[in-house]
Amino acid sequence: MTFFSYRVLNLDKEIEEGELEAGTIEDVAKILRARGVRILSIKEKPRSKLQYFTNKFSKLSDRPLDDKRVSIFCRQIAVLIETEPLNNILKIMEEEDNDPKYTAVIGDIKREVEEGRPLYKALLTHERSFSKSVISLIQAGEKSGELKEILERIADYLEKMSDAKDKMKSALIYPAFLSIAAGGLLFLMFFFILPSFQSLFENLQVDLPFITKVLIFTGGFISRNILILAFLFIMAVGYFVYMLQNPEFREKFDKAVLKIPIFGELLRHAIWYKILVTVSLLIRGGFRVDEALNMAKDVADNSVYKNFLQQASKNFEAGHSMSHSFRNFHELPNTHYQLMTAGEKSGHLEEMLLKSAEISRKKIDVILKRIEDLVTPVITLFIGIVVLFFVLAVVLPIFELTSAF
Repeated sequence: MTFFSYRVLNLDKEIEEGELEAGTIEDVAKILRARGVRILSIKEKPRSKLQYFTNKFSKLSDRPLDDKRVSIFCRQIAVLIETEPLNNILKIMEEEDNDPKYTAVIGDIKREVEEGRPLYKALLTHERSFSKSVISLIQAGEKSGELKEILERIADYLEKMSDAKDKMKSALIYPAFLSIAAGGLLFLMFFFILPSFQSLFENLQVDLPFITKVLIFTGGFISRNILILAFLFIMAVGYFVYMLQNPEFREKFDKAVLKIPIFGELLRHAIWYKILVTVSLLIRGGFRVDEALNMAKDVADNSVYKNFLQQASKNFEAGHSMSHSFRNFHELPNTHYQLMTAGEKSGHLEEMLLKSAEISRKKIDVILKRIEDLVTPVITLFIGIVVLFFVLAVVLPIFELTSAF
């Protein structure tokens, strides 16, 4: 018998996850169908840590659609929904696009729609691409008859998210390039330049300076144990990925990341930007504040914020205001709290949340510029120090040799 994990849409139209022990996947499917639920996925549970890592890394080739693709998807449907049936729109989208991954997703959704399911249920088959908040908004749009307007709002929101990510990537490209160059320089020095000088010094039998001895020892140790070091590095990364699945370890790690100078501040504002825009969009779409907060935790990307939003949702449901629920959260900037409070008092909460999000977006731009201005000279200085270290290690023995004659 083997353990299988499953995801289904239960009778209350909610996603349910669980485990079953059975002989085959077909046996699990029969058991689930007998319960009257709709099967979303069935997977064999990893029997060992090795299987766990194999399954994790195999998902890298099955990445979800990015925000830009999902934005295009929503925008195209919004443009055509008043003139064409939904299945025809999906067929047109499937035929016109050349991206195999995107057309495969569209094809799956089209088949679900042709079987009579509403769009939001069809999207559940690709929940990794379409977040819970997006699916919930589309569900609200279909029920209220405002699907076109909802899709346009989602498209605008995802385009802003995509633009913010592109800015972050662009700002970090040059520092990343310099880091790779520094790594390449170290590799070149240790494995090509240093060995040739080492053999020369050994033949001349000169008393080497301390800096040269350190360099030769380090290079020799790395070259002799390169496979062991690579194996230990891979194991360390694998163990770290495995430990991230532990909620307690993940929360400690996420707290530590937020405390990193500059980068932690960048991450904090990026998370707030996504949360505030998402909550505003959900409230405007007709969701209660507690529902919006609960769904917004899916975009937080940090367990500290996820846990807080879950608790804030419960506080609001218990009768507290949103600002009261957020008041004691130490990660909340005071400006956001003030705007949130003003929004609740004036009855324009969603507009104030968008203004708060815009403040975080502008702060992100400032921090990215600061990172670019700071990291570039630091890495350049590091490369200079490395080159100087190698030059001194090579030149000093030659000076001592020439002075001996």
